[in-house]
Amino acid sequence: MNKFIGIGRTTKDIEIKKTQNGKEYSIFQLAVIIPYSTQKETDFIPCQVWNKQAITLQKYCQKGSQIAITGILQSFKDKDNKIQWIVQVSNYEFLHTNNELKRDISEKSNEIIAEKQINYNSESIKELFGDNDAIKWD
Repeated sequence: MNKFIGIGRTTKDIEIKKTQNGKEYSIFQLAVIIPYSTQKETDFIPCQVWNKQAITLQKYCQKGSQIAITGILQSFKDKDNKIQWIVQVSNYEFLHTNNELKRDISEKSNEIIAEKQINYNSESIKELFGDNDAIKWD
């Protein structure tokens, strides 16, 4: 079973990018404190989110916003043939964000902001990081 669950803070404002096919996505890092650490150590987890979820994150998250994410951990080989890891985010929950989210939630109490399941596949990742010559998939 491949499932990642993490709670952390965004390390910078969320930036939206587009693939050549016009799909919107964002790659960001989530700072997650290592549990049971004698020193306050932190892991920086690379995460990727697609389409409307990316837009919603950009709207409501800023550097330091706390979110909980679920997704799968996926590996790929970059153009230097080094193995890289990224979490493909399938769902998230806002824990502590900017005031605009709180205002929107109170105004739209019956509306779900962005907890929609998304589908992704390795073709989407290949589109971001290049063609088959640049990345060799495991």
